[in-house]
Amino acid sequence: MFSKKRYLGLLVVGIMAFSLMFTGCQQTDEVDDVDSNEPVVAEEIDQEEAIDQEDEEIETVEEDQVQLSDWNGSWNNMAAYAYDEELEQAFKDLAENEGISVDEAKESFTEGREINFDGFVVEGNKVTLLDGFEDKDGQVLDELEFEYKETVMIKHGDSDSEWFVFESDEDGEYKYLVMMHVHGEETMAHFHVRHGNDMDEILASEGWYPTFIKPTTTYEQLYGRINR
Repeated sequence: MFSKKRYLGLLVVGIMAFSLMFTGCQQTDEVDDVDSNEPVVAEEIDQEEAIDQEDEEIETVEEDQVQLSDWNGSWNNMAAYAYDEELEQAFKDLAENEGISVDEAKESFTEGREINFDGFVVEGNKVTLLDGFEDKDGQVLDELEFEYKETVMIKHGDSDSEWFVFESDEDGEYKYLVMMHVHGEETMAHFHVRHGNDMDEILASEGWYPTFIKPTTTYEQLYGRINR
């Protein structure tokens, strides 16, 4: 016979079970809220907008603040080091590794880097061109002042590289200087420069990358560049 006491016991058990089930449902709902994609998606959108804004700010700063003084200091034509006695062994090693003569190794190193000045000194808006390194008593070939004109993209392999155009008031072979920013600081800081009086010819000069480095560049760094 079903007793009143047993009925009350079953009733209590049922209430407890329902309470546990209801609590479990609440916990599940809370977990679902935490795992919801909505906050994550919103955060990703905010990050993307921030990145876009940051890129725009960087581009604006680069375009508005490019100036010749970014290259301030004395620079040496890297191709001229092909005739430095301290690097003779570097070219011998290159020749041996490539199965060519030492002269051919030097020609390979200088190819595409030819330019008619070896010293390049920047002071504010003024550039002094020398027939040798400044610290080796290079003689002045020309002195000119330049103003930033524009930024152009030049095709290099499968990618485009950013070059900065500076214009002089004087006509002739140094009417324009077109330069890349200094880069490669982790191994050997350097930049590339072109010049001429016709921008179309300058931009079309594929494979022409005269390279300038700091006078403090070590022979070890140059050896690594020659035999990389």
